[in-house]
Amino acid sequence: MGVRESSYAASLGTEAHVTIRGAHVRYFQAGEGPSVVLFHGLGDAAITWHDNVGPLAQRFATVVPDLPGHGHSHPAPWRRFTVERCAEWVLAFLGALGLEEACLVGNSIGGYLAASAALKHPTRIRRLVLENSAGLGKEIATFLRLMSLPLLGEFLARPTMGNLRSVMRICLHDPSVVSEEFLQALHREMSRPGNKAAMLRMLRSGVTLLGMKGSNILLDRLREMEVPTLVIWGRQDAVLPVAHAHRAVARLPNATLHVFEQCGHLPHMEHRDEFNRLLLEFLT
Repeated sequence: MGVRESSYAASLGTEAHVTIRGAHVRYFQAGEGPSVVLFHGLGDAAITWHDNVGPLAQRFATVVPDLPGHGHSHPAPWRRFTVERCAEWVLAFLGALGLEEACLVGNSIGGYLAASAALKHPTRIRRLVLENSAGLGKEIATFLRLMSLPLLGEFLARPTMGNLRSVMRICLHDPSVVSEEFLQALHREMSRPGNKAAMLRMLRSGVTLLGMKGSNILLDRLREMEVPTLVIWGRQDAVLPVAHAHRAVARLPNATLHVFEQCGHLPHMEHRDEFNRLLLEFLT
């Protein structure tokens, strides 16, 4: 682990490890108080939250895992990531940490995991934050649809610095908000053995060339979810359109929406200070 990579990980708190359904999971924990768990997006790692944990940890016990097959976590022992399995994984993770209840914050596929858990076990989830969440509509970026194809997906998902920069230009309205040092640290996380295959398996469970699979879209179930929910989106998100946020809030019985202007798929990175303020207000 390089010096800068260590500093990004160190900003997340104390590193720890747990086994979920036979698979090793790395996570970080910082602060004391009610529990908040942050789930990153597809192809990312826990270190993408490095600017958010510090403010949260002043009031909350903040937990940040590497998702299965991402960062230093081993792939989950199943081939398909269904709503039920995502919910089971989240609840198993909470149980392994001894958390009877928690607030969940999820970006992209992390939002899908968090929403799945809130639908299945609402009494365990105190509050829910869906940031540019997957699973709220069929439309999804072309490069992700192309990655669902055999061979082409393996080519597009090569963990090179060039590919990472290209993805960041799509995900961020202003790519200059992330430093070259951070990109190199994230590249090291993405390049760990087995992570590319695990990421593609997760992607292909929910996405085809035509878009998000209907069986993985949660919209019709959102009326069941009474957990207080904050939906956050970037107006210029080129991965998942902001229309998904409006559709979700129209169905959620207890939801608030905040749309960031001049912002893409990662508001917690592009507008970190305002994102942190919103999060603290909502969770408090």
